[in-house]
Amino acid sequence: MSCRLIDPSTCTYLSDSGVEYQEFSCLYKVLEPFYLESEKCFDSVTVLKWAEDNPVYPIAAVIIYGVVIYSGQRWMKERQAFSWKFAMGAWNLLLCVFSFGCMVRVIPHMMHNLAMGEPRDILCTSPEKTYGYGSTGLWITLFVLSKFAELIDTVFIVAHKKPLMVLHWYHHMSVLVWSWYAFVTRTPSSVIFLSMNASVHTLMYGYYFLMTMKIKPAWLKAKVITIVQLVQMGIGLIATTVSTYYDQTQTEDKPCDIRPGSLLPCYAMYASYFVLFLHFFTGRYTQKKRVKGEKKL
Repeated sequence: MSCRLIDPSTCTYLSDSGVEYQEFSCLYKVLEPFYLESEKCFDSVTVLKWAEDNPVYPIAAVIIYGVVIYSGQRWMKERQAFSWKFAMGAWNLLLCVFSFGCMVRVIPHMMHNLAMGEPRDILCTSPEKTYGYGSTGLWITLFVLSKFAELIDTVFIVAHKKPLMVLHWYHHMSVLVWSWYAFVTRTPSSVIFLSMNASVHTLMYGYYFLMTMKIKPAWLKAKVITIVQLVQMGIGLIATTVSTYYDQTQTEDKPCDIRPGSLLPCYAMYASYFVLFLHFFTGRYTQKKRVKGEKKL
């Protein structure tokens, strides 16, 4: 992909497809040296339209995923567990670094838009108008596609014969489908989900890496990660509720680029995740404390 800067004063670029857009890295000269030209010229709208025409890919992926993990567990039932310590450590480190990349590329642009406009813009303006081209568009696209790669997490669980929780496989399957859906429907609030998810995954996969390599510091607790995940789901529900309000109260002067029905999957996803993570939290930590207390008695 190629592009050229046509107005340095406003950081306006012209894509090879003839679309004008504002590149975020150009707005802050101190950041620009850290961005590649391929990032600045990326056109995620082309990928978005391809994804819109091919909804079969996420559906096929989750079906294959379900068959593979079910068959894998049956195949491993009478076999000795594998020990893929270094492979799993490398995989978790890779996802940690990637998530950090998404976080540092997308959050600054989101904060810039918030500073230049108002909260309503973040929840109402189509990503195609704000993030669709350039460096931020690239990382949003990579984030959506990374949900396919994250399915590999379960391979390590099955290969090591570890318990496979409903929360784990349901989360992987549903977040893949929802990310693709939010991407193709241009759901404005999805940038908040991406920012939170990338931040939490940076912490989570970093924790998994340290645990796998047995170098985790004593102060870093898994409980903290679960609490952060619960907060993430709570913020997601709030953002979706506020988005609904803006959508229902929009006017000609203040339109809201939310497609009819596109927020319903958001409610379903965040609510189900919150319930599952809360159930996990109470089962893992609250009940353990209760059992320890009873033993002392």
